[in-house]
Amino acid sequence: MNESARKIFNKIYDLILKNKAIAIAFLLITILIIFSFLSLSVDDDKVSVNLEEGEKTIHSENEFLEKNQASQNLSDEEDKEEIFKKKQIEKIQRPIPKKKPSPPKESQKIMTSSPSQTLELLHDTLKKINTSKIDINKMQKVISDTYDVERMLFLIIGETWKVSEDKPRANLKKVFEEYIAKNYIRRFSSIKKLEFDKLNIKKVGNNYLMAKTNLIINSNDEVALSYLLNQTNKNWKIFDVLIDGSISEIATKKSEFKSFIKEGDIKPLLEALKKKNSVLLNN
Repeated sequence: MNESARKIFNKIYDLILKNKAIAIAFLLITILIIFSFLSLSVDDDKVSVNLEEGEKTIHSENEFLEKNQASQNLSDEEDKEEIFKKKQIEKIQRPIPKKKPSPPKESQKIMTSSPSQTLELLHDTLKKINTSKIDINKMQKVISDTYDVERMLFLIIGETWKVSEDKPRANLKKVFEEYIAKNYIRRFSSIKKLEFDKLNIKKVGNNYLMAKTNLIINSNDEVALSYLLNQTNKNWKIFDVLIDGSISEIATKKSEFKSFIKEGDIKPLLEALKKKNSVLLNN
């Protein structure tokens, strides 16, 4: 303490000793100051404590919210997983519809025939006409299997066949097959016994074959037959027959049908053949 401060303190002390009232007042002031200081300190401590508790409370609330959110998230995930499991179980438990077996595909085997097989089929059928009474449907099927009817019609009609529409051509083909079949039935139904000699087959040109044989009627009469064949879809089929080695069926039919082919239209020929077919087996 410096000298001036000490002098001031001593003067205050002497004054207090001389005047008791001043001393008491000074003491009270001192007590009030000390009490105020202590009260302020206590309030600060309370404030500090309250702040700490508030922070703790806020922190706890945050932790609670975080835990609650995490729990909710976990619960949502568990619910999703549970739903997924249930769906999987339902799929497993659900009866699987049985697939209907697909119908077996029809075999599309292409039947091939050699020239001798084609002619033997025709000859065997002709032999049965008188004894078994071959009906028109079976005979027409044999004609379809042994004759190249489309090539025959092209050779008979010419370019008119090529330029005609598909439907009239298909109709004419069917009617012409019926025409050939009914002519065979009409001619061979009265023959009691017929035989065919051994076939003699030779190549003619690059794409054709000629098969020769003799038709023996009732063990007495012989008719020389020559078949011209070409290959269609790996099958050898007849497209012309030569009787006695010279009379061509194609040439004969070309002459007969010529008057029914007008201005490239095959419909008149179709109608004429239908009319002939209707009476061929009535005579």
